[in-house]
Amino acid sequence: MTLGIIIEFMDGCITLIKQSLPSLSGSETKIAKTVLQFPDKVIEDNVTTLAKRANSSPAAVIRFCKHLGFSGFHDFNLCLVKEIYSRSGVETDEDNSFDLNEASSLNEIADSMVDTIRSSLLSLKDLLSERDLESTIDMIKNSQRIVLSGAGASAMVADDLHMKLARLGFPSEISPDYDMQLVLASTLKKDDLAIVFSYSGETSVATECAKLAKANEAKVVAITRIGNNTLSKIADIVIKIPNTESLFRKSATVSRIEQLVVVDIIFSTLAKDCEDANEKLSNTWHAVSHFGNR
Repeated sequence: MTLGIIIEFMDGCITLIKQSLPSLSGSETKIAKTVLQFPDKVIEDNVTTLAKRANSSPAAVIRFCKHLGFSGFHDFNLCLVKEIYSRSGVETDEDNSFDLNEASSLNEIADSMVDTIRSSLLSLKDLLSERDLESTIDMIKNSQRIVLSGAGASAMVADDLHMKLARLGFPSEISPDYDMQLVLASTLKKDDLAIVFSYSGETSVATECAKLAKANEAKVVAITRIGNNTLSKIADIVIKIPNTESLFRKSATVSRIEQLVVVDIIFSTLAKDCEDANEKLSNTWHAVSHFGNR
């Protein structure tokens, strides 16, 4: 299976480093800042020379690379080389986060929202890992049961994935009742899968569902913001979305859209790999298309 036809993954080492900064240790932060300041020099380094350049240690360099999701320094360096030599234009640190208080008219709100979403989706493209998405898709294909969990806006995204998995015939389950989500997670077994949505990675029902699934030896996939949050520490696979919204925001906007894009990537790839996808999608569409006219 190849996901590259859908999106080019993990070309954004620079974005990944910037998004990861809050969760790095002191020694890892020194390495990160060195890479951000001298990327064209770092690509010529080995582990030892990068450690010296950052006034750190080779062990910290390896931890830094693995913290970002790479198998080691060589894997990280290849990604950095690819980004430097394939991208054009100038990197910017401009903050494009949407601030309702700064918008005074409908046009300003629209412009700000569109710019924020565009910037966020480019960051999402940089953060997505083909390896993690492929592993998630393989787990979906091979699981006996799939339980989805999420609260608030994340519950809406989980429900969207549930609908799409159902249309392809995959055995997914979800409940709008949080207690029932915990019940479903507690009944998972070794060959089952929990997919948990939480932007913060700290939502109590999400983290508890993940813990219950892990306790029963089920696999856990988390779709959450980048960083060392509680949910990401529990999960077997973490599909990272950008850290673009305050945890104390008025409502979920961009984070919800990012999660929905991840859902669509998973659904599109499953549909592509499923030989009878067109028939299943057609049958499910016909099953409901005339219901409202009866």
